[in-house]
Amino acid sequence: AAPPHPIARRIAIDAPARARLRTARPQLFNRESFILITSLRSMARFVGRLTLVCALLPLPLFAQEVGKPPAADEPGAEVSTAASPAPYVETLPGTNVTFRMVPIPPAEGKPGFWMSECEITWDVFDLFIFGIAGARDREGDEVDAYSRPSKPYIPPDRGFGHEGYPVISSSYKNAKEFCRWLTAKTPHEYRLPTVTEWRYSAAAGSTGKYCFGDDAAQLPEYAWFDENAEWTTHPVGKKKANAWGLYDVHGNAGEWCVEVGDDGKRRVVLVGGTFEGRAAEVTLAALARPKKRWQMTDPQIPKSRWWLSDAPFAGLRVLRPFPTNATDGSSEKDSKPKTADKNETAVGDEPPSDRTSELSPPEKEDR
Repeated sequence: AAPPHPIARRIAIDAPARARLRTARPQLFNRESFILITSLRSMARFVGRLTLVCALLPLPLFAQEVGKPPAADEPGAEVSTAASPAPYVETLPGTNVTFRMVPIPPAEGKPGFWMSECEITWDVFDLFIFGIAGARDREGDEVDAYSRPSKPYIPPDRGFGHEGYPVISSSYKNAKEFCRWLTAKTPHEYRLPTVTEWRYSAAAGSTGKYCFGDDAAQLPEYAWFDENAEWTTHPVGKKKANAWGLYDVHGNAGEWCVEVGDDGKRRVVLVGGTFEGRAAEVTLAALARPKKRWQMTDPQIPKSRWWLSDAPFAGLRVLRPFPTNATDGSSEKDSKPKTADKNETAVGDEPPSDRTSELSPPEKEDR
């Protein structure tokens, strides 16, 4: 008979040893031990991420721009004496949901506009998210004029409050598509403001750090911030308004805006500070650029383009340009919304593989 193959002989020799090992240490081979080891590994990864988040928390969220002179429509710019249109209340067709728009007087040589009196609340945003029946498109709009966000896998209000509370956890894409949806639902064109438009509106003629001047002792009368917010957002319009009737321009939820750089590129930022910010972080000059850590704990692959899992402070306020010869908010229809600027860069807003064609590649995260 032919001798056994060396490998077969080795297997035959090792078989008793393997049997003894299974008998001596059965816990290494059963299903319960495998589940325990897997659970411990998952817990270790979670603790590591939590440690990193805690280490990053002391970092200031909102930066300050100093030494930069005001642009033509920034705080400190000369206000035109021309008459402004009246404020108005926008009602979503087919619903009883409303929000109020107030006129912002034009800066010298610049067109005026309306700005939403308060940050956009869940009352309005829910119609957009869930496509609630009743809010119909205005006649003649194309079906694909806007897209709606994916349904959030956790309550996006984080339990802070819903009715009357500002929208939070929203990505820039979410805010931009909401404006397109709002334009399709109403007779008017809505969009997000630029940083200069927002600062001009929020300052309301003030040349100080805040809409009321430089005295930070007055801030609790105007803003929800770390001193009085108790780590949560609050219903809009409960503090004092600025001189032009805008509420919560400091603190509460941060507001998405578009920043136009010297190179002509449009980058997205949050302005106004948040309920988490200190007094120095909720000034008119405060802004924050999107960070990757704002989606650190999002378990989806790829991460959501619509919701920011770790930014429970990102909200929005909307702007409507003055139509030609307008005297009130309901007398004229605005022109259809323009297409997105090809130079617009949503830094950190969406994974590169999921960006829409009009957005250029992301830049490196600010540290």
